[in-house]
Amino acid sequence: MKGADTGDVKLELRSLRKVFDGVEAVKESNLILKRGEFLSLLGPSGCGKSTTLAMIAGFLEPTSGEILIDGKPVTHVPVQKRRIGLVFQDYAIFTKMSVRKNLLFGLEAQKVPRAEREKTVDEFAEKLDLKGLMKARGGELNMSEMQRVALARVLVTKPELLLLDEPMSNLDAALRASLRGELKRIQKDLGQTVLYVTHDQIEAMSMSDRIAVMNFGENLQIASPDDIYHRPKNRFVAEFIGDPPINMISCTVTGSGRSQRVSTEVHKDIPFETKVVSPGDHVLGIRAHHIVAAHEAFHGSIAAVVKLVENFGSEHVLHVTYGQDLLTVMVQPGFAREGDEVHVSFDLKDAHLVDRNSGAIYHPDEREAAA
Repeated sequence: MKGADTGDVKLELRSLRKVFDGVEAVKESNLILKRGEFLSLLGPSGCGKSTTLAMIAGFLEPTSGEILIDGKPVTHVPVQKRRIGLVFQDYAIFTKMSVRKNLLFGLEAQKVPRAEREKTVDEFAEKLDLKGLMKARGGELNMSEMQRVALARVLVTKPELLLLDEPMSNLDAALRASLRGELKRIQKDLGQTVLYVTHDQIEAMSMSDRIAVMNFGENLQIASPDDIYHRPKNRFVAEFIGDPPINMISCTVTGSGRSQRVSTEVHKDIPFETKVVSPGDHVLGIRAHHIVAAHEAFHGSIAAVVKLVENFGSEHVLHVTYGQDLLTVMVQPGFAREGDEVHVSFDLKDAHLVDRNSGAIYHPDEREAAA
């Protein structure tokens, strides 16, 4: 996002670092969050995403680097003066207060007129399916209800910057799916700027304008969900995103330019033109739905045996033999059963070529940019 209009930037991290007992939990994080944008920090447990959020909120002091909100440094500004809303995984609500009083609390602190705060609370109670719980005490709620109350209590104050740390992790799958759509609609309606921490790729992909994929304290790629999925920058991003996980196949690259070829244990000399990877041993990545399967042999196909069928409802995933490995292949329900022979092949225009040593990924259409 170089050259972004500073008036359009809500949050900026500049070379933000955090070290705990000699361990670098966050490494030189640089990030721009635009006003009204929904950006997710996505990665496995322990990758540094919650530590990053805690520094932005003001709960942790950075080892080095800067945090700016609306262009103003807030690195050493107290939590209460940063004008942000926070929802964390532990959904700390007032257990002795009713749900209504929990939702009114922040608005009362802001001295919002009574009629306006009552109207706002009723609106969000409707949006988050809390109307039937308004008289219940916080301590009487189950985890799912408590999380919705915690989320609503922050949303009613309409914060300019909203930080969410795994807010749906304690909810059941059906409610998570419902709240994903509702939270995104609320965010758009209010024009809120949201930084969302999650380990759940479905949450990140379905709600975000952009995603920052993290691992071992580093931002490995910051891009739109579409680019993260179709154009991952490295092997970790490619393998972390997607269900079923991307197939990774050992391969050998020979030749160069238009004469470059890729060979696997089974497929030989497939054209794959790129000028950014040297000949030698590498890894070919291709997703299950980019592999073609048929009952009869066809040009370029090889015979494979189905070892396992995963039923995803509208689609099935076949695990089929491919030399010494297994490939996952997406097919229509009923296409094949365990033990059946099928014929598979793939087109490398949908593949990723992974450098075996660095893990960097190259795509067929990068040949022009690298020329």
